[in-house]
Formats: sequence, structure tokens, C-alpha cells
Amino acid sequence: MSRNGGGLRRLLNYYLGKVEMKLGRNRLLSYPYELTIDVSNKCNLHCPYCPTGRGEQGGRGRGNISYDLFVDILSELGPYVYKLELFNWGEPFFNRELPKLIACASEYGVSTIISSNLSFPMAEDYVRAVVTSGLTHLTAAVDGADQRSYETYRRGGNFDLVMQNLHTFVRVKRELGSITPHICWQYLVFAHNEHCIDEARRLAADMGLESFSVRGGLYDDPSW
Repeated sequence: MSRNGGGLRRLLNYYLGKVEMKLGRNRLLSYPYELTIDVSNKCNLHCPYCPTGRGEQGGRGRGNISYDLFVDILSELGPYVYKLELFNWGEPFFNRELPKLIACASEYGVSTIISSNLSFPMAEDYVRAVVTSGLTHLTAAVDGADQRSYETYRRGGNFDLVMQNLHTFVRVKRELGSITPHICWQYLVFAHNEHCIDEARRLAADMGLESFSVRGGLYDDPSW
């Protein structure tokens, strides 16, 4: 059963938030219309520009958000939210309750977004559960077109495993007749992988991914 409650309340809250922002109010009547909930702050890679990859946890322990806490947050804010990012400092798929979390957000009609390195074994049943949960967007962070170009930044990652998981997502979507999640291959460009962009774009098209995004990578070493 949908808990959406209709789009009018969400729309009115959105415009109220915009007006309050323009007026510079610091006591608000509006609710957030976009959310970021870090469902897991654990990660398997050691990307050199990422605080988690460098082991900088900011005093926080490693863990996952509980389903009960997630439901409490959505019960208050879900009717007002358009977009929910389910990642920040960690790998969201490391929360085994992720399909339940996505399904909860879907009941409120909230668009859900995940960014993942996909460089770990994923059972097909789990992929199927993620697709059927209603996930809207999946960004695959893949900065290379082979193991050598990929692992320079995605340290500890396995390029072939990423490709296998992407193929599984595409196949499961087709088997279920689902148009979601929209899958985007995101490619962070550095000096060492710039020459592989065209090949990566070809791989994404051959797999049937919906989009390919090129972004400038950030690192504090000028040689990168």
C-alpha cells in the first residue's frame, strides 16, 4: 500500500522551502525535499581521495543504519521528499537490508539513488531483490576499461567482477520487464585513465546501460 499521500503536499512543501530559502529564514515551516541517508559507512576499497578509503572515519564506528531507524525517518519526512540518496561515505550494498529500505522509500513515492563500486560478489537473488524493491537510479563507479586502468584509483577493486555484476543487473531487469533502476556508468577521469574513456563508453553501450557519465576526478597529486 502506498504511503505517498498525494503529490500536492510534496509540491507545496517544495515551493515553501524555496520561498523560505529566498527570504533567508532560519526558523522553517517547510520540510527537506531531498535527503541523503548513509545506509552503510563501510567500504571494501581504498580509493586515495575518499575519507573512508583513507581510513578517516571522523570518529564514527563502522556500521549500517537499522531498518527501524530508517522507517522512523521516512515516517516523518517521506511524504515531503522527492529524492533520497542512499550513499555518502560508504558502500550501500553492504547493508543487507537495503532492498527493504528501498521498498520503504518506494511506498512514499520517493526516487532512490545509489552509487556503488560493485566490486564484490553479488548473488543473483540479491540483485533481483534490489530491482524489485523499486530502486530508481544506480550509478556504477568504474574509472577504467580494464583492470590496470581501473585499479589505479579503485584500489583493491576487481574490474571483471564489476562487469559481471553489471551484466547481472541488466539481465535481471530484462527478465523482470523492469525499466528501473536506470544504470549509469560513472567514469572519473585522471591522467592515467583518460585514454580509456572511449573503450569504457563502448563497453557500457554493448551491455545496454542507459547512460555513461564522464567527470573530472579529484586528487591532490598534480601528476594525476
